[in-house]
Amino acid sequence: MLEDKVFNINISEFQNTEKLVDEFTETIISVANITIGKTISKTPKPKVPWWNQDKDKNNALKKFQKTNNQENFIQLKYLRAKSKYLIKSSKKLSWEKFTSSINDKTDTKLVWNKIQSLKGLRRHRKINLIDTNLNQLVNNFDQISNNLGEYFYYNCSDNNFKPHFLVNKKKL
Repeated sequence: MLEDKVFNINISEFQNTEKLVDEFTETIISVANITIGKTISKTPKPKVPWWNQDKDKNNALKKFQKTNNQENFIQLKYLRAKSKYLIKSSKKLSWEKFTSSINDKTDTKLVWNKIQSLKGLRRHRKINLIDTNLNQLVNNFDQISNNLGEYFYYNCSDNNFKPHFLVNKKKL
């Protein structure tokens, strides 16, 4: 696929090498996006139940770092103190809400999970894989490892190489 697109680039259209290199780079990136694809990695937020997002403090820090101004420093200190207060009060409120929800019929697993989340400990995440042949989600670790093994075996096999490359490979 990449070879076809590279051979379709008309070199005579480009007056300087920079534009030709830019076109070549864009071709490689577009083919990579098609063949490899992109994944979006999102960390689950909030990590703890008492978290609330405070962007003002971060913006004030950036502003102070750029200007190094006394007024911006005072604003930063104010927002940091406000943020500490909000976190402390949010933790307290979350703890009170949690303890009031516990009774003698509460499942102990739920209680310990909640305690771990209050501590901010990460939960174990499952590895999920989509089997493209069956178009379904695979959760079994043995099946996931087999699918990954087959995928890498296929990608590294000689079937993916051009014949002229295989000749040179066998010489080595």
